[in-house]
Amino acid sequence: MRLDGPVLIVTRDVAAPIVDELCAAIDSGAVPAVPLEAPAVLRSTAPAAVVVLDTAGCDEAADELTAAVLTAEHFVPLIRRWSVDDAERIATLWLAADAGVQPILAALARANRVRTLLLETQRRRRIARAAALKTPALPDPWSAVRDIAVLVIDNGTILPLVAPICAARGLSMVGAPTTTLAGTYLELRHFDALVIGPSIDTLSADSFLAWLRDDPRWADLPAFRLVEDPLSEPAFAAPTEVLGLHDPRFAAAFHAAACLNAFAALLPSVIQDMHGAGLADPDSGLLWPEAFRAGLIQAMAWSDANGRDFTALRIATDDGRPLPHGVPRMVACLLRRSDLVTRIDDGLMLAVLVGTEPDAAQRVATRISRVLSHTVLAETGQIAPRIEVACLTAEPNEAPQAFLARLTSPDEGESLAAAG
Repeated sequence: MRLDGPVLIVTRDVAAPIVDELCAAIDSGAVPAVPLEAPAVLRSTAPAAVVVLDTAGCDEAADELTAAVLTAEHFVPLIRRWSVDDAERIATLWLAADAGVQPILAALARANRVRTLLLETQRRRRIARAAALKTPALPDPWSAVRDIAVLVIDNGTILPLVAPICAARGLSMVGAPTTTLAGTYLELRHFDALVIGPSIDTLSADSFLAWLRDDPRWADLPAFRLVEDPLSEPAFAAPTEVLGLHDPRFAAAFHAAACLNAFAALLPSVIQDMHGAGLADPDSGLLWPEAFRAGLIQAMAWSDANGRDFTALRIATDDGRPLPHGVPRMVACLLRRSDLVTRIDDGLMLAVLVGTEPDAAQRVATRISRVLSHTVLAETGQIAPRIEVACLTAEPNEAPQAFLARLTSPDEGESLAAAG
């Protein structure tokens, strides 16, 4: 796993095996620290995330760490393993008290996707401000988002457990007695978390969650399966947790996960508002070329500062003909909301894959190429042109202008994935 900075691991025992395993698994670096040293380490290293394994008996240091996270320049996800001592403290995500390496890495990946989207939103605000465009206010990742909605799938058994939590924390709740009805509700409105009660049998729950994770709209929707005996349940598609009906962690974990999902859902609308104010083409939704160039310069500076590779895609027809009408919007849909996408002219599109390693960028290029090659792109009476998707990586210390020139000009030596 590689984030945009090191991960601060807070524990009373920095020599514990799990610390070594996390350090080995996190390519961007991990910094173990005892609770008393953690606040100072956070301020000096500016980590991409904080993982709290154990702070028992160090209340003052734990409070100081929380304050340091809240006042950090950028959003720093705070992942905590459950502890009664920390129950009243904030967390981006709450994990089981004995959570191992894989659940921690999965939580870091989920939180980092939100952080990446937030950082890109902030970059676009700077671009919009430089162009004297209207810039909407950014939501606070540590303040409770309004109108958080949760979907409870059950015949009523767990309502006495879930309803008080929702009422106390200001969440709205919608109930569905079957997974079929729940699927209909998901199509009709946005939800920030899902709870599946014991009245839904294991097979139905498994099938429903598998269907949920196969759809990119709900791939990150947090789900909680509440049953009498958690050990009897299978490993459901992530991010799904199986908890006992009276697990003390449920309220905190459920609320934190719903808040993170609600915050992530707000950011695309902030970006859309800036696009509507003049940052992007209203017809295609793609950034105007000048805004793209400004974003590329900022993204390259961020990559250099964090020791990350900088990758981009060049999408064009091989014979110079205009791209088919549906290609720009299709490419924009295939890329992440944090990526920068523009159309330079009728026959050329560019995309910056923010924070993506070259190998992953090449896989993205291949996927886009495959999708375009299997989609009817030609207008009536015309033959679909051959479309090439080139993946380029910036050279060390390469100037943004030089990289942009390379990106806009075809080069036989670049890695190509042809479609058509």
